Amino acid sequence: MDASDKKNNSNQPVTIQLHATVKIRDFYGRDIHTFHLVQPEKATEGPQYLSIDMPLAKKILGKKEGDIFDFRVISGATKKFMIIEVT
Repeated sequence: MDASDKKNNSNQPVTIQLHATVKIRDFYGRDIHTFHLVQPEKATEGPQYLSIDMPLAKKILGKKEGDIFDFRVISGATKKFMIIEVT
């Protein structure tokens, strides 16, 4: 099954929302990052927790597997990422 074919119970593509676990990959590299989207007060529980009020979370909310997006990283460079899994 292609990532873009994954559906939820109502046969709609799975979109990123609060409490989702998301894997993204550097589009031109091999680096994979996994995040769990949480409320701001839960974001301190570990490095894999991403507050929904952070810029990256705001950028990916509502997107689905297979979507590609640009994001400015800490170095100031804009990189392209692909959403490879949403659970």
